[in-house]
Amino acid sequence: MAAEQFNISHWSKDHFFIFTFLCIADSDNSLDEIELLEIAKHISTTENVPAILNEVHSIVRILPEEYRIGLIQHQKHAFNFTEDEIEHVLCTIEEIILADTSIEREEIAMYSKIKKALKSV
Repeated sequence: MAAEQFNISHWSKDHFFIFTFLCIADSDNSLDEIELLEIAKHISTTENVPAILNEVHSIVRILPEEYRIGLIQHQKHAFNFTEDEIEHVLCTIEEIILADTSIEREEIAMYSKIKKALKSV
C-alpha cells in the first residue's frame, strides 16, 4: 500500500509533525494516553487536535514502516524544513520516547530511521 493512496494534500506542518510523532509513539504497537498528551503538547494548531490525531493515526497504522519513512522524507522536502525545525522534531521525538517511562527497542530503531530520513539531503 503506497502513501499516495491517502489524501494528504491538505496536510499542514502540524499534520506532518503528528504523523512523525505517531510513527514513534506507535512503533511498539502500544500508543498510550501519556504519549498522546505529549504529542498534543507539541502541536501549535488551533484545529481540532483529537480529530487530526485520529485521522493521521489511521494512516500510520495502515502504512508499512518503509512507506512511513518514505513519506517523512518526502514531506520534509515538500515543506522545506529548516535545520532548526528538524532539530525541534528530533528533540520532541526524544521526549515522546521518554514520556511513558519505558524505552522500547522498536522506538529506538524507528527514531534512527526517522533521524536518517530528516537529515538526508
